[in-house]
Amino acid sequence: MLADSMMDSSFDIPATGTTVTVGSGVLERAGGIVAARFEKKPVSQVVVLSDETVARLHGDRLLVGLEVTGREAILIKTACGEQTKSLLSASAVYDSLAERSIDRDSLLIALGGGVVSDLGGFIAATWHRGIRLAICSTTIEAAVD
Repeated sequence: MLADSMMDSSFDIPATGTTVTVGSGVLERAGGIVAARFEKKPVSQVVVLSDETVARLHGDRLLVGLEVTGREAILIKTACGEQTKSLLSASAVYDSLAERSIDRDSLLIALGGGVVSDLGGFIAATWHRGIRLAICSTTIEAAVD
């Protein structure tokens, strides 16, 4: 079965500078994927944004997978649900980023569905005039959004 395989499919979307990687064990290998993707300009810090449910189910695997970057990844949890897409929620995340001195060379990884990917995209675009963003989709909606 594919779950035991190390096969990935990666493709670039040149117009957007986006690389999409699909495969089994991606969370566990996230650090290597991040290091390869940002080899020319390494990230200074890694922040994972997730809702409470997804963080409980998948957060630890992603954090362990990111350890190979040599930096401790920071996990910021939000509430679940559509109401999380708000300036109040964004403000709480901004406060967490400021407390941890997250700089412009950092990477924000949105781990979750459509709400988390939307909130993460907004935060990444507006923190320090934009930081790098990776989306680890856990739903089809987030993947196609």
